[in-house]
Amino acid sequence: MDTTYTLIGSPCSLYTGKLRSYLRFKHIPFEEKLSTQSCYKTLIIPRTGVQYIPVLVTPEDDVWQDTTVIMDQLEARFPDNPITSQDAVTNFVAELLHFYADEWLVIPAMHYRWSIEENRQFAYREFGFTAAPESSQDAQIHLGQQLAQRFAGALPVLGITAQTIPAIEQSYHALLSDLNACFTHSDFLLGSKPTIADFGFYGPLYAHLGRDPYSKRLMDETAPKVSAWVQRMAFSSPLDTRVSMAGESKSLHSIVSRMVEEMSDVITQTLEQVANFASTHGDVPVPRAIGDVSFSICGSQGLRKTFPFLQWKWQRVQACYQRLNRDEKAKIAARYSPGLLPLLELPVKAKLTRRDNQLWFS
Repeated sequence: MDTTYTLIGSPCSLYTGKLRSYLRFKHIPFEEKLSTQSCYKTLIIPRTGVQYIPVLVTPEDDVWQDTTVIMDQLEARFPDNPITSQDAVTNFVAELLHFYADEWLVIPAMHYRWSIEENRQFAYREFGFTAAPESSQDAQIHLGQQLAQRFAGALPVLGITAQTIPAIEQSYHALLSDLNACFTHSDFLLGSKPTIADFGFYGPLYAHLGRDPYSKRLMDETAPKVSAWVQRMAFSSPLDTRVSMAGESKSLHSIVSRMVEEMSDVITQTLEQVANFASTHGDVPVPRAIGDVSFSICGSQGLRKTFPFLQWKWQRVQACYQRLNRDEKAKIAARYSPGLLPLLELPVKAKLTRRDNQLWFS
């Protein structure tokens, strides 16, 4: 039987970039196919029931969707070269940063792609090529403009408005500075080998912020160590992972503090709204968005949609924290923002589970 996997996605897709990097690091044999319009109609939607990329087709012809789930399943199949550490605290921090990257860095990624004219024109071409690679360049650009309307129109849904954009850019610049300091001392976020945190950060920092032309120049000029890390995460050359994990940097602590400051209200309100939604709905798939949450970023107030998926991802962080022993939890309390522990101990009144590529109440 053929042992090759098939990655279906797009060069400009955040989560496709994340999964491609992981597959290369794990030395999992795969081929890559574009998520063309035809592919959506004949494979992605019929086989997954949703229209999100990437998807991974296994050698058994199963179709997997969602990078977090896919990576969990592949770690079980390919235990060599793991993206976990033998240290439980390191694994917890990696899961926390993975959550932050997946659920929050989409904000600067989407802002810079769709608010900056140069990036937007680049994305039109990328979208058109992915959807119809055989078409002429003019036809691809026209098609890309049509396809991009849904994504560009999603900025307010994510809380990206004229009022919040200056603060979003301020926060992103600070993040780049902290990451640049991290990668001055270590090859990856938590030492000399990548963890799930690196793959989470790589998605937005490569596919949007490291490829779109304006954003790439910004990264190259202000955070060259981050640019070098983006190249390193492509895993186009062998990586020596025999060196033990290094310690965390103070800059990493600053990143966690920023996450807590910006996401605390969103996490708290999301858990409350999901619980309220559960009390009035039966055993039905949970919608992608169920209301609005307020947030604060660098002193600017914003409003964005409430995404239950964020709770599902936060449940993973909480579960990882609960597996720590007393001494390990004490290390977390001593190292990080005091606002983190209350978040980790928030009650989840209506737990979510994932089934058939949708969220349900468990």
